[in-house]
Amino acid sequence: VFGLIDAGFDFTAELMREDQPEASILLQVVGVGVSLVSSLISVFLQLGMVRIFLNITRGQDAALGQLFSGGRYFLTAVLAQIVMVIVMMLGILACIVPGIILALGLQFFTYTIVDKNFGPIEALKESWRLTDGHKMTLFLVGFVIGIMGVVLFCCTLGIGYLLALPILSLTQAVMYQSLLHYDEELN
Repeated sequence: VFGLIDAGFDFTAELMREDQPEASILLQVVGVGVSLVSSLISVFLQLGMVRIFLNITRGQDAALGQLFSGGRYFLTAVLAQIVMVIVMMLGILACIVPGIILALGLQFFTYTIVDKNFGPIEALKESWRLTDGHKMTLFLVGFVIGIMGVVLFCCTLGIGYLLALPILSLTQAVMYQSLLHYDEELN
C-alpha cells in the first residue's frame, strides 16, 4: 500500500516538474517520508513474521496475532538494519561479490534478534558466525528458490508471488534452524 502511495507521489511530482517545480519538490519530500514510514512498518512486521516462522519450524503454535509481536525488538532491528545496509553498501562499492558475501553472512540478523534477544551488533556477529562455512550453500539454495519464485511469478501473471513469498520466508527460517542445529552438534 505504501509503495503504491509513494509511486503516486513520484508520478504526480514528475508530471508537475515543469509547471509547478515547488509543488513537485514538496511531493518528492512527502514521497521520501512515505518510503521511510513504509520501511519502518516493514521492519516491524518482519519481526513478527520471523516469530511466526520460527514457531512453525519448531512445531510450535503460530498465530496471526504474532505478526504484531515484534515491538520490543523494533529499535534493535532498525539499528541492525542500518548497520547492515552500510556494511553491504561498502561491500558492493568494493566489488559486487563482497556485497553478496556480506548479505549472505548477515541475512539471519533478525532471527538472532527475535530468537536470542541480541543487540544490533551482537545479532549481526551471530548471523555471520552461524553462516561461516555455509555461504555457498546458502547462495545456491537462495538462487534455486529465487529462480523457482520468478518462474512461478511469471507463469501465474504475478499471483504466484502470494504463494512464493511465504515459501521463501519459511525456507529462510528452516535454513536458520538448520544452522542452529549444525552449530549445536559442533559444540
